[in-house]
Amino acid sequence: MSFDKVVGIAYPILKEHMDRIFSNEKLVFFKMCPHESLPKNLKKGDLLFFYLSKSGKIMVGHANIKDIRLLTYLEVRNLKNLIGLI
Repeated sequence: MSFDKVVGIAYPILKEHMDRIFSNEKLVFFKMCPHESLPKNLKKGDLLFFYLSKSGKIMVGHANIKDIRLLTYLEVRNLKNLIGLI
């Protein structure tokens, strides 16, 4: 078995964010991280796995990645304002 192909990525999430995501109150997930930390072959259609960060590291769900954007902090703030998240 080869492990050179990425099929998804896992991110920690707080319970209050998880509740909002899975009740469709939160439709966009922003993760601030250095651009170098993203796998180079992560792409649209791959899976995003969520796990509870404070509760024993339990995997709680997944989503299909619809878009990946490498943005500056200011661009993220402007995008959040544009779609009404702030």
